[in-house]
Amino acid sequence: MKYTRPTIGQSTDRPLITVITPYYNNPEIEETIHSVQRQTYPRIQYIVVDDGSPSVPPETVERCLRQSELEQTLFLRQPANLGTVKALNLGYRHAEGRYIFNLAADDLFADERVLEDWVDRFERTGAQVITGYRVLYDHAMRKRLRKRPKAGDVAIIESGDNDRLFRRLCRKNMILGCCTAYSAQCLQQYGFFDETYRLIEDYPRVLSLSRQGARFAFLPREVVHCRTGGTSSGAGYSAVYQKDADLIFEKEVFPYARHRRLARFQYWYWKNRQALLKKLAGRTQKRKETGRD
Repeated sequence: MKYTRPTIGQSTDRPLITVITPYYNNPEIEETIHSVQRQTYPRIQYIVVDDGSPSVPPETVERCLRQSELEQTLFLRQPANLGTVKALNLGYRHAEGRYIFNLAADDLFADERVLEDWVDRFERTGAQVITGYRVLYDHAMRKRLRKRPKAGDVAIIESGDNDRLFRRLCRKNMILGCCTAYSAQCLQQYGFFDETYRLIEDYPRVLSLSRQGARFAFLPREVVHCRTGGTSSGAGYSAVYQKDADLIFEKEVFPYARHRRLARFQYWYWKNRQALLKKLAGRTQKRKETGRD
């Protein structure tokens, strides 16, 4: 379903931008859509991609999009659950905006001026990739837990030193897809997400872009509020996610590492830490279910 509204009365001197939301069994999808609709930026193409979700009726999403005052809305459906990477790339192939923003189906923009400020930052800096602060909340979006990236990571992103940025990214990803946007020119030059992976789109992307010399910048404000419980969290961590992570290390990190033994140890440590977090999350959930928490 595609709907384009006439631009009468709209500010056409601002560039059209695109927001993409892929979803799979996310009951919070309506909140996410409303978060986009509340943005003050005047020219938004909003693309929602159903990744074969059986639990969220497409009529619900279509109804929300029809009620929107956005310049253009587009609802796309995958034939089956093909994973986050392919769902995002489907949206990217239909994107018409100068700048493209990802908003996960369980996240919210931090406030109604996020896209205004983000576009201004793109226009002022000429950057191809801009990330900002993400704030992690509990699942109910009531308790604020932490804000990232840390000051040291921000300094590296802002430094313009891509070699230094790549070395830090090899240790950890501090440029997550939930709070990172790309220019259309960046996509034209470097291509879309790597469909070798199923769930992880952001980490191999920024590793590759930093090696190839893409221009990064930082927006010093909160851009996205995220819920706990995603695929990279302890509770949501899965064998599919681990398979992607292993491939990223072997394809994007290890061949370029200056100290390969250290890189291998750091990855081993991270992998075992994730397994422990998943185990602890499982115990916590079990205590809740049995009323022992």
